[in-house]
Amino acid sequence: MTIPAPVPSAPPVAKEILPNGFTILWREIPGSPVVSLRLYVRAGSLTEQEYLGYGISHVFEHLLCGGTTKTRPERESRKILESLGGRSNAYTSNGHTAYYITTAVAGFGGALDLLSDWVASSALDPAEVARELQVVEEEIRKYDNEPGWILHHATVENLFRIHPQRIPVIGRLPLMKRITRDDLVRYYERMYVPENMVFAGAGGMPAEAAMASLRAAFGRLPTRAAPSIVLPAEPPQMSRRFLVKTLPVRRPLATIAFRTVPETHPDMYPLDLLSDVLSGGESSRLVRLLRDERGLVSGIRADSVTPTHDAGYFSVRFDCDDANLPAIETAVRGEIARIAREGPTLEELDRAKRQRRIQFVFGRQTADALASSMGVNDLDTGDPAFDDLYLERIQRIGADDIRRVAGIYFGESSTCVTLVRPPRSAGASSTAAERASEGQTLRMVLDNGVVVLAKRVPGEPLVSVQGYFLGGVLLEDEKTNGITTLACASMDRGAAGRSAADIAAAVDALGGSIGASPGTSTVRVSALLVREDFERGMGILGDLACAPDFPAEEIERMRQIQLQGIRRRQDEWSSELRYRFLRKIHPSHPYGLDLLGTEASVKALTRADLAAWHRKVFVGPNLVVSIFGDLSPEEARRAAERAFGRLPKTPFALPKRPEDPALSETRRIEEPTDKTVASIAIGFPGAPLSEIADRAALDMLDAVLSGVYLPAGRLHQALRGEGEGLVYLVHAYHRSGLDPDRFEVTAACSPDKAKEVLRIIQEHLDRARREPFPADEIERGRKMWEVHRAIERQTVSDRASEAALYERLGLGHGFPDRYDAAVQKVTAGEMKKAAEKYFSKGVWFTLMPKK
Repeated sequence: MTIPAPVPSAPPVAKEILPNGFTILWREIPGSPVVSLRLYVRAGSLTEQEYLGYGISHVFEHLLCGGTTKTRPERESRKILESLGGRSNAYTSNGHTAYYITTAVAGFGGALDLLSDWVASSALDPAEVARELQVVEEEIRKYDNEPGWILHHATVENLFRIHPQRIPVIGRLPLMKRITRDDLVRYYERMYVPENMVFAGAGGMPAEAAMASLRAAFGRLPTRAAPSIVLPAEPPQMSRRFLVKTLPVRRPLATIAFRTVPETHPDMYPLDLLSDVLSGGESSRLVRLLRDERGLVSGIRADSVTPTHDAGYFSVRFDCDDANLPAIETAVRGEIARIAREGPTLEELDRAKRQRRIQFVFGRQTADALASSMGVNDLDTGDPAFDDLYLERIQRIGADDIRRVAGIYFGESSTCVTLVRPPRSAGASSTAAERASEGQTLRMVLDNGVVVLAKRVPGEPLVSVQGYFLGGVLLEDEKTNGITTLACASMDRGAAGRSAADIAAAVDALGGSIGASPGTSTVRVSALLVREDFERGMGILGDLACAPDFPAEEIERMRQIQLQGIRRRQDEWSSELRYRFLRKIHPSHPYGLDLLGTEASVKALTRADLAAWHRKVFVGPNLVVSIFGDLSPEEARRAAERAFGRLPKTPFALPKRPEDPALSETRRIEEPTDKTVASIAIGFPGAPLSEIADRAALDMLDAVLSGVYLPAGRLHQALRGEGEGLVYLVHAYHRSGLDPDRFEVTAACSPDKAKEVLRIIQEHLDRARREPFPADEIERGRKMWEVHRAIERQTVSDRASEAALYERLGLGHGFPDRYDAAVQKVTAGEMKKAAEKYFSKGVWFTLMPKK
């Protein structure tokens, strides 16, 4: 049994309960460039009392986050938020609502001022209430088209007949439409009281200064008692339950679920490990049996859900054909029964514990993750550092504990099977390496042409290995479309003489992640490993990259999974929109091909095709690999040599790609869909990779028009703010690749609002071409970009990945810093010029529900 290395300790938590009952928490992360501020209110779907089923907590979340307060109008809050940059959002769960802002350290005061103002003095402006009720209505309709969401809520409805756990957080539409402003005022006054709130923050702000500011911000809230919420007890289940929901899906989804225990119960720990034994990794029991050996599912996952209230459950979720459901249920119950008789093996137990430990290491990399962990922990248990106690208790669990719980909670009369299916009628040298100092990225070249980027990160417990080859759909055509995805999926299914099961067991034993993944312009091989496992992990990664066996039977398994993904592509409105839009905006270029391919192309691919693809792509001169972690450049070079030195030195060049014809005029296309949501994609030919000034200007246009990744900017304000909730979602994206890709605007709305949404988007794109943006809007956009980049580069994997990617694209591993500097220098005139150049002719594509 492997003796695990100690988990790196998270920084200590400063906690204080103010005289008015408000809890404040701060976790200082010395040297972090960002701060994450999160405010939690014990107001969720379970606490709604007379409004149960209305989703009033969720409606209020929409109104409070960025809404008008008694001290400032909505537009001023939005302007301040945009000036901070970063990311801001909110969510509602069964037990709480959370509001959060992640920004640079310098934005701490402004972000805190906004959060405290929102919760202390929301005005619930009548116009905003009417608008957001419309937005939530659209959101509910959107979710009604998402099979995964439908399955989740059908599962809890099947499990719980009385307990409010069965109520969707978002509410039920007929009840939600009854909500008035008076209802919202009553709920606000009842639930948004200091005793009901916890603030959790983490980042580079010193703890003493942060806590002083938090006392000043929240200590002024008047003391009011929090309501006492009593939840009804769910009666015992007396017999097996089966529930079917119909939806126009291409492949059914199902769960087998059992009621279990709350978070306070000691059986939570062995149940969590049981879920890992069953589905925690490629070598786990259910994955191996039902996906790999019998081919009955393309994916399967077991989860143990243990909330603070008495409504815990254990579920096994998978896709399947209707006819296979009984066999799958029998197999799932059979494996649980076998564990109840024999317990897990010591290897399974060791691997499950290791996976939990590694998850905690991975979960402590960002300010967001640390703030979220301690906030939710404090809400649920009163201990912001409960994660550490949880991990300690997990390590004490033995095989007999898991065997015992497997025999308690999974009886025939406790089984709830839920199925979502379609209606029945629907068919360099080492001496140079030694000279590299800490914090620098050193570039080395192996004898076979592989470029190695090494960077030492002292104290980092993880080592990130990120390798990029040119390829992706740039090497595909209509006949071979999907080969990159199928080959990547098959590479770990047998390599260097080891079977898929052998590889899966070896990877799961490490607790990290190793694999290959397709991209539009690249193929990535990667590993994220604990330092102690680096050598072993690199050996596995090298085998997958250099010596995949491509066993015929494993290719066939992966082919069937990929085909199921192709069939499901039409189930989600967003994936359907993307797939159908790609060929409209890229009628000739390979960027118009979807990575999954088509049924015809994937069915026609052979083992010889995959082997030939691998021989062409996986050559030394085509690979750049970055190795970032607490190891010397020489260690990194030697590891890369052992792993990738086997690749041949064969020259690599991409073939000439067909170009998309220039648009002579704007094309407007409308096509039918079976969804009830109208979805819109507007695309313009994008800037070439080499045109740095144009790309920077387009990214600034993205920031000012739609807030980078923050819901903000002109389009959001016009369609969600001033636009009375015309859309549920609107965003712009500048997608760049090795070849020019596209600038895209995406929106989703109800069908009756589609024409107005299109008109408003057109108006704002035309305005960007006519008028320079004001300095204040540009500065807010620039700030959003700056903080977005700080957030995107928090982890060692983030930094390793972008270094390798840009080196392979020919721009150099230092390009991200140079590009960020270019974005900071973009002027209003350059943005207007880019809008004139790129927004003149495009493809306007709309999917409208069938009449």
